[in-house]
Amino acid sequence: MLETMRSGFTLLELVVALALLSLVTLVSFNLTRPLALISARSLDRMEMQQEALISLGQLRSSLQSSAPAGLSLADGLMAINPRSQPAVDTSGNLHWSNQITCFYVHAGELRRREWPPSLPVAGDPPVPTWMDSTVRCKRLEGPPLLALANPRAQGKRLAQGVLAWKVENQGADGAIHQPLQVLLTLQRRQRKLEFHRSFFLLGST
Repeated sequence: MLETMRSGFTLLELVVALALLSLVTLVSFNLTRPLALISARSLDRMEMQQEALISLGQLRSSLQSSAPAGLSLADGLMAINPRSQPAVDTSGNLHWSNQITCFYVHAGELRRREWPPSLPVAGDPPVPTWMDSTVRCKRLEGPPLLALANPRAQGKRLAQGVLAWKVENQGADGAIHQPLQVLLTLQRRQRKLEFHRSFFLLGST
């Protein structure tokens, strides 16, 4: 009896114990794995909804401070010239900001930036002299507009995992038709969410 106690566990006992431990671990993993997947999917959905809410909220705020004459569109790029603050002078004349707010996608991220920036950025278009005017609504076209989606610019990231970012409203005549139809599609792992919104520009020229 004393010899058996001193010899410790036998090899057979160790094998049985390891087999039982492996079985318990496998059962526990199979029970908790679906819960972990559900939790991860819920977290992904919550993150995508939050990012979309922030992105579309900032877009709405910018659009509501502008007018069709101050909106520029090109291949997923939206450039908005807002009214200045205060927007109306003592004579009742409407004034416009000397900056443009840009929404664009780069490397799967929806970004926002103000142009022109306080410090020059390589790759940005030259700033035209009429940008200093506050009495006209500003609009860019062609290469200068496309250059605003500058990968070197430190744009603020609004959303990541962007699969689609589309703005549909432009008629054959090049005019801005309202409401703007915006599609934002986000993806986390294998889960996708689409957000469709309609926006009106509330400013006037």
